Order: sequence, then C-alpha cells, then structure tokens
Amino acid sequence: MAGKADRTGNGDAEWAARSYATLKALVDEALEVLVNEPKPTNQAEVEKRVRCAGVIARAVKAVSALTIQPRGTAATEDEMSDSDSEPFEPGERERLLAELERNTQHLERVLERKQAEAAERRAARDAADREDDAVAARPSALSG
Repeated sequence: MAGKADRTGNGDAEWAARSYATLKALVDEALEVLVNEPKPTNQAEVEKRVRCAGVIARAVKAVSALTIQPRGTAATEDEMSDSDSEPFEPGERERLLAELERNTQHLERVLERKQAEAAERRAARDAADREDDAVAARPSALSG
C-alpha cells in the first residue's frame, strides 16, 4: 500500500520527475555510445548502426513525451492565458484532420489485406492438413 500512496498527488509528480531524469540519462548515454562508435566498415555494420539510431530516436520521443502535462491536471494561469489563442494556424486543423483521415484509411486497408492474407494461409494450411490426414488414412502398399 505504501508504494501506491507514494504515487498519488505530489508523489506521482515526484516519481515522474525522477523517472524522467533517469530515462533521459539512459538515452543520453546510449546516444553517446552510438556517436563514439567507430565508423562502420561494411553494410551489416551500417544497418546495425541505423537500427540503433532508430531505437534511440524512438526512445528520445518517448522520454520527451513524459514532460507533457498529464490529463486531468490543473492548468497554471500562464497556460490558461495561452489557451485564448487559436492552437492551429488557419487551415492547419483541416489539413491535419485530412491527413489523419488518409492515414486511418490506409491503416484500415492494410489491416483488411493482412486479415485476408491470414485467412488464405489458414485455408491453405487446413487444406494441407486434410490432405495429410487422407494420405495417412490410406492403406500403404508397403504394409501389405
């Protein structure tokens, strides 16, 4: 119970701040290791380094997201005064909504395609299993 109590109210904010500092230090350390690595000498090393850079970039994005104010917390007076201004440039909201709609439609098409491919694989596997069962049920010429 004590652990749960520590994460309520100010305890939660303190925990988040400590976690953020720790995670930020780890990401900084990983980035430093990557930067100090010797220059890759072949394609495999280049690919490994690029994958590592991608992992670090995602980690940076995730850790930096921790600095965003959690939902349900009260806004400060400065934040409230900033809320009077329009959060988007003219037309930006519509552009973002259109982009979101395009991305959603693309993901829906990908999902449908993947589901169809999986159904085809299942049907092929089931057909092969039935054929294997039929072959196994036939009397063998060798047994006779």
